[in-house]
Amino acid sequence: MTVGYFERRCVSDSLGRTHQFHRGVWAHVSGTLHPSELAEQFGLDENIVRDAADVRELPRMEYSGGIEYVFVRLPLVRDNAIKTAPLLAAVSKTQFVTINPANNFSPQAAEPFLTTTTDKPGALLAATIACVVAAYEQQIHDLAGNIAAARHRLSRHEVKNADFIEFVAIEDSLNEFHSSLEG
Repeated sequence: MTVGYFERRCVSDSLGRTHQFHRGVWAHVSGTLHPSELAEQFGLDENIVRDAADVRELPRMEYSGGIEYVFVRLPLVRDNAIKTAPLLAAVSKTQFVTINPANNFSPQAAEPFLTTTTDKPGALLAATIACVVAAYEQQIHDLAGNIAAARHRLSRHEVKNADFIEFVAIEDSLNEFHSSLEG
């Protein structure tokens, strides 16, 4: 389990790493989770944190103990296959924590969408969701390119068995995206 702390004190600054957790810092956890440690360290609901480790966890929102928990799924490309993996954002009035066991998200990826400092947890959630949407847009753009190339080969009667396999893989990816976005 890796815990990183990110901070932006001024809008003109870059999102940078800091060494300790305090108010106004974005905490990000990746890798194998230890739910009881995280619950204690950040005041989170241990059962909800445990749900983040479930690779099949569906998108949802839950409220417990003054903290809003938002589960989303983020595209994950491994071994030329596109899947999705859970990302949990825990938001309260004073803190923002993201938990990503699959390690396919970094707060720095959300920086282009961050319009304020890290002491505004609601803005951090908006930046995180915008980053997730952008990741889906990029994957769909890439799939569209694959479809166009295969369509071109089909029109020239240069079809190979690999083209049919690619169409099945594209369909699998789109189905995965659909179920992950449907929630």
